[in-house]
Amino acid sequence: MKVAIIGAGRMGSLLANRLPGNVRKVIISRRRASAVELADEVGGIAADTLSAVRGCAVVFLAVPGPVLPNLLPDLAPHLEPEALVVNMATEVDTGQLAAQFPTLRLVAAKVIGHAREMVHGSPGIVVLDRVTPKEEEVLAHLLGGLGPVIRDREAKVMLANTAVAEEMVRAEQNLRRRLEELGLEPDLIRIAIRTTAPGVLRSLSAGDAGPFVQDVIRRLRGG
Repeated sequence: MKVAIIGAGRMGSLLANRLPGNVRKVIISRRRASAVELADEVGGIAADTLSAVRGCAVVFLAVPGPVLPNLLPDLAPHLEPEALVVNMATEVDTGQLAAQFPTLRLVAAKVIGHAREMVHGSPGIVVLDRVTPKEEEVLAHLLGGLGPVIRDREAKVMLANTAVAEEMVRAEQNLRRRLEELGLEPDLIRIAIRTTAPGVLRSLSAGDAGPFVQDVIRRLRGG
């Protein structure tokens, strides 16, 4: 299978590296140097024009949401008749895009997770929407390297990512306040949070917290 990835940023790079090895990859970016660098890394073909999608069965849109309305009209003339166009932009509703571009076969594949953490090995959750059973099978095969692939409402991705972000922002604010009360300087507070918080959160989510964190858990639960 030949697939295209439009976008060579963090998500495009992550996707290119996690696609099955037997997939032929075309990396498309307006910044040709970025496309070439990523294509060399994954053994793909680099291009800086949308015409490179010709012959691709699946086209992944790994670009910021605001880019899509202007990108799709330029992309459409170069697509194969049955090409699957995959919207990965969390904030853009695929149904609205499909209404604007009815000749395209637009589906959603969106990730609950942070690309930076996924690059370091943490799995995301890939949510498929607006797919047929056959398309679901194809995308589950292609995207399984990112993490579990499920079928659900694409809106749930934005809600989940927003919930996590909001709680992490609140936690960071509370941490800053408590560390300020201990008398730490602002630069030291940043170091303390950056060094300690991710490790504690990872251990909690993985269920392998050490004795210190376990003691904190027991104390907070009143046990």
